[in-house]
Amino acid sequence: MAQVAPTGVAMSTFSPSNKAQACPTLGPTWRASEKLPPSPNTQVCSCMVQNLTCVADSNIGDDDIKKNFDFLCDPKNGDYCSGINTNATTGVYGAYSMCSPSQRISWAMDAFYKDQTANNPDNNNPCDFKGVAKKQTPKADGACEAVVSQAGAAGTGVVTSAPTGTGSSSSSASSPGAAAITSTPSFDFGMFQLAAYITVAALVGASMVVL
Repeated sequence: MAQVAPTGVAMSTFSPSNKAQACPTLGPTWRASEKLPPSPNTQVCSCMVQNLTCVADSNIGDDDIKKNFDFLCDPKNGDYCSGINTNATTGVYGAYSMCSPSQRISWAMDAFYKDQTANNPDNNNPCDFKGVAKKQTPKADGACEAVVSQAGAAGTGVVTSAPTGTGSSSSSASSPGAAAITSTPSFDFGMFQLAAYITVAALVGASMVVL
């Protein structure tokens, strides 16, 4: 051990040569797309719910959520779940697919409500769902406007900005209620390189101890 003289590696000179392995081609043994779902963002989901007219009751239970998902997301009953669908094989995700179950079922309930209101006048209460849904006044102002616009009416658009708060569209930047728009969180490759450096350094140190 007295003869061991380990030397460190300066972060400024560290240049990793390894590259991430490409995903296998889709086939019978590999059914996962390389396209990832939207990054979770509670503000985006809150904006979506605020913009709905028919939403799930705050006390809705898991069983009622499941029953309504089974009905509303069955293609035979209509197209009410495009904005919340998740397909890891094709890599197709709704803009709100990362939201909570109660938020996602609210989206589907609202889509059903709008369809029934426009096309089925015989349905006098399309926002009931056996007492687990309610109507509200939609509100999507300030920072939420960009989110709702990017997602689109069907919820199949790509949201590239996310609010950090809510506020009136007329609020100024200096107002306490003003909201800022920031980029949706994404993976930081700088952190990946740092993690790789730490791992390599630990392995080198361990090999020196063994020697």
